[in-house]
Amino acid sequence: LSVASKGYGVVYIDTENKFSAERVEEIIVNSKFSDTVEQIAKRIIVIKPVSSKQVLAELQALEVKIISNKVRLLLVDSVAALVRLDYSSRGQIFERQKMLSKQASQLKYLANTFSIPVLVTNQVSSFESTQSKESTIKTAEGVSLESTSSEPSYAMLNPTLGNTWAHCVNVRILIEVLSEYRARRMRIIKSPSCASMDVYVAIKARGIVGIDETIPE
Repeated sequence: LSVASKGYGVVYIDTENKFSAERVEEIIVNSKFSDTVEQIAKRIIVIKPVSSKQVLAELQALEVKIISNKVRLLLVDSVAALVRLDYSSRGQIFERQKMLSKQASQLKYLANTFSIPVLVTNQVSSFESTQSKESTIKTAEGVSLESTSSEPSYAMLNPTLGNTWAHCVNVRILIEVLSEYRARRMRIIKSPSCASMDVYVAIKARGIVGIDETIPE
């Protein structure tokens, strides 16, 4: 919304049908934007594809929208939803990876051609471990993620779509909910220009707000 409030366009590809116009209005009303809700909302282009093939088709047709609407931000929420739905069987893994590669290639083309950031959300899957109360998993980039629990078994999170997608992205950020502190931890897992680090934020009426970084691990 900060991008749209400055007069630029934003493309939001909503594959999970979770875009909320009410939430957009709430953030604008509670923020100090000079433009009205209507002015900012008109700069947000929402696309709701129903298949992974349609996602690819929409990406391939975005150039005109980007130019005519002065788009400065492209979001895909999420890249995993329709791909996992369309290619759900184990025998379709090759086709799924091929589709993901096409989508990633087009996203990179748009980012490089128009010098715009592309933000893509992914889903996570969980698996149970009963071997120890403290454990460590590693991402595709080799970064260790530790998980602790007082329970005899616990769930550990792992990004979906495998290593193929992991190596397509330039920057990966893992968002974890810290219910006890009513906060979220944004952990930089992969970045060519930034070391691994944690940033703590909270979801407020005016949007995402940075908070005290002294929350204990």
